[in-house]
Amino acid sequence: MALVDHQLLTGLVANFGLLSAMAAAMFMLVARYGFDPPGIQGQVAIGLAFGLMTVMVIQLPVVAPDGAVFDTRAGPVVIAGVVGGPLAAAIVATSGAVARMDIGGPYVIGGVLSFVVYALVGWAAGVLLRRRKRLSLGAVELPALAIVATIFAGPTLLVGHDLTQGMQILARSWPLILAVNIAGIVFLGLIMREMQRVIAERDHHRAVSESSLMARRLGRIGIWRYNFRTRENFWDELQLQIMDVDRTDVDAGPIHWARNVLPEDLAALRVQYEEARQYGRMFQGDFRVRTRSGEVRNIRGLAAFRGGEPGDPDEMFGVNWDVTSQVRAEREMVQSRDRLDAILESAPDAILTVDERQQITGFNRAAEQLFQWTRGEAMGAPIGMLLPPGNRPGHSNLVTRYLTEAGETSRPMAGLRIVDALRKDGEVFPALITLGRFEVQGRPAGAAIIRDMTLMVEANDALRTMSEELSKQLEIAREANATKSRFLAHMSHELRTPLNAVLGFSEMLLSARAMKLPSERVEDYARDINESGRHLLSLIEDVLEMSQIEDGVLNLELGPVNVAEVVGESVDTIALLARRRSVSIQNDVRDDLTVFVDHAALHRCIVNLLSNAARFSRTGGVVRIVSRTQADRVVIAVADRGVGIPQVLLDRITEPFVTPRNAYRAEGQSVGLGLAITRSLIERMDGEFRIDSTENVGTTVTITLPAAHAADNSDAGPGSVGVA
Repeated sequence: MALVDHQLLTGLVANFGLLSAMAAAMFMLVARYGFDPPGIQGQVAIGLAFGLMTVMVIQLPVVAPDGAVFDTRAGPVVIAGVVGGPLAAAIVATSGAVARMDIGGPYVIGGVLSFVVYALVGWAAGVLLRRRKRLSLGAVELPALAIVATIFAGPTLLVGHDLTQGMQILARSWPLILAVNIAGIVFLGLIMREMQRVIAERDHHRAVSESSLMARRLGRIGIWRYNFRTRENFWDELQLQIMDVDRTDVDAGPIHWARNVLPEDLAALRVQYEEARQYGRMFQGDFRVRTRSGEVRNIRGLAAFRGGEPGDPDEMFGVNWDVTSQVRAEREMVQSRDRLDAILESAPDAILTVDERQQITGFNRAAEQLFQWTRGEAMGAPIGMLLPPGNRPGHSNLVTRYLTEAGETSRPMAGLRIVDALRKDGEVFPALITLGRFEVQGRPAGAAIIRDMTLMVEANDALRTMSEELSKQLEIAREANATKSRFLAHMSHELRTPLNAVLGFSEMLLSARAMKLPSERVEDYARDINESGRHLLSLIEDVLEMSQIEDGVLNLELGPVNVAEVVGESVDTIALLARRRSVSIQNDVRDDLTVFVDHAALHRCIVNLLSNAARFSRTGGVVRIVSRTQADRVVIAVADRGVGIPQVLLDRITEPFVTPRNAYRAEGQSVGLGLAITRSLIERMDGEFRIDSTENVGTTVTITLPAAHAADNSDAGPGSVGVA
């Protein structure tokens, strides 16, 4: 029994020793040189490695106390299937099967089948593992896998045995076989998991190193280290390239490579270095080096001390990076900013910038002069302070949309606009503004060019006023020309009719003796000649009177005048015309009313109004004249129920030579001066003239004159005035 136990122990030690040696060799090779072949190459490599391990353990069988023979083949075969996939599992199973067949014996078939079963179990476990997106099995999952593999491989022990004998062997040996399988699978599984961890860490380290190297190459950053104890000086390749020195110069010490540093920078660099070393602080400095080709590079160094005491460290390490491009870009940026500032300061227009909060971030000299705010007062202030208070809310909304909605270019804020702006002293002025949108560090901002449009607006208003005045003058000239044409037409008509009568009747009178006309007929002819002459005289007097009024040479003698007296005289004057038109005059004027006017002028006005009313009344009509008082004024109204005045002519009816074209006139022709003269005289005597008319209904003319007692109470008294 002791011999059996010794054989069992020897076999187990030999098997696990072999597994350990092979696993250790694989681990060291992977850790030292790396092993990560992709795809099929990796499966083949894993299959060959574990296949070799399987072949070797088969050569060292374990003999159980009951005489059963087995080995630790399950470990490499199952783990190969898990880690390497189906191809690795097939290679291991094939290698083991061939080796087992080479050994021979009555139970070779069962041994070969066990390799197949172990390979299939391992491959199935690997499939499940990858579906769960995991790389390795845990400490609990590995024993479970060993148990499953042992259960599935158990029937292979019966192959080649009598069933009863095989079952007896299986019953006696399965605990030992299970323990060996669990130990082998768990051992190799843990070794492979650790190996995968090492590979993952190595890959991560490699990726970090490659990324760091790439970043340092892109940023031109070199690494260096100096040991004060051993005088060892390490520079990587990038550091050598940046400083443009050879490694032999670095090994020779700072005196060799430091000569590349510009002298004016080297002294300051040494002071900073000594101060940092004395107090054990981090050291940072900028300096310039001159390369062997003569190029000057800007270098920024950052270093720290490690170990030892302040003033006496063990080691110094740091990085240097080439910032030549950055310094050049910053210098160009400063120059560009200076050029832009010079342009902005010399620009004749106000230029300002705002951020997304609508706070002023730029304010040039022209803006100071335009808005009367200094740059210091304006910077950071809201843009709304440059606008009238009533315009600020709406303008703020427009600016917000303009700055935030970058896609819109047809918004109200785009293009040229004239807005009301506000100076510091409160003056509001028109300003032409042009807006632009840009970004500062990814945030929206806006710029505005502003020009004072006060002079231009005033000039534009003056031009508009001049244009309107010219238009009015042109219209006046056209109207004057039309008036002249109407005047000539009217005068030609008005003069021709009575002149024809005068000429005709005078010729008859000259031939009266030859014709032996009766005396009654001669008297009629003479009367007609007289009336025609008087009509001509009236026309000429109207024209002369209108001319005197327009020239301002007509004198009026103002004084108290009884209204009823003047109206009575006027009614008598037009009585003949009224009778001929079969029009009755109804005089309802009060006897006690006295006005302060020129007697002749008032008589002329009343006669004009009554004659017009009679002339334009229908046959059998009534013309009514009434009066009343209104405060210190006397109101006189003349009303008829005649043809009326067309609405289109009502505003112009009192202009010279304007007459109703649709008037029904049965007696005489009007030259169109009566109402014009009447209105001018009334207004010159401090009166008011008003005319109301509806076509085919009638007309009412109202004049309002100062009462005589009101004139007596004022500073005005009887006197002479000119009509302008």
